[in-house]
Amino acid sequence: MMSKVKKVLLVVLMLCKICAAQTIHVEEENIIYKGTIPVPVAPANELISRINKIVGDHIDDKKNYEMRTSSEPDTLACINSIKLSNSNRHLKEFTFRVEVAIENGYCHYTIDSFYLVEKEPAAKPVETSAKELLKKMESSGPVAAATERDLNEMDMNIEKFIDFIRNGMKE
Repeated sequence: MMSKVKKVLLVVLMLCKICAAQTIHVEEENIIYKGTIPVPVAPANELISRINKIVGDHIDDKKNYEMRTSSEPDTLACINSIKLSNSNRHLKEFTFRVEVAIENGYCHYTIDSFYLVEKEPAAKPVETSAKELLKKMESSGPVAAATERDLNEMDMNIEKFIDFIRNGMKE
């Protein structure tokens, strides 16, 4: 009897862990991360320069890194790209937009416009939008499982990216 209770408890705990692991932030059928980080007291342009360096140091595709500053000196936006672990014969990476604004001692960030780009040898790259990825999750079978793996890895990389910004702003 005790072993049956242990098995049930183990299954319940595993389900809780699986549910907690999926942390993709979805808003209006798109993946989006928003947050606020306290920043040290410093001129906004100095903080934006620091964030630009942090972002530039933590990207995979430096040659395609696009950064633009708005007409406001306290805002930064860029398109970023991070590679996923290789799957079979093709390369997967996701691109996303990062927008950062410094206001009243806080760094407000928005990370959105996600695309998964798959490149196979001698083939044209295939882009899949966040909306399409989320639709694939609604299906079942190997397509949903592969999509969930990609989304989980993407989420882990974005959370690390946010931590790089948070930790870089503490220094």
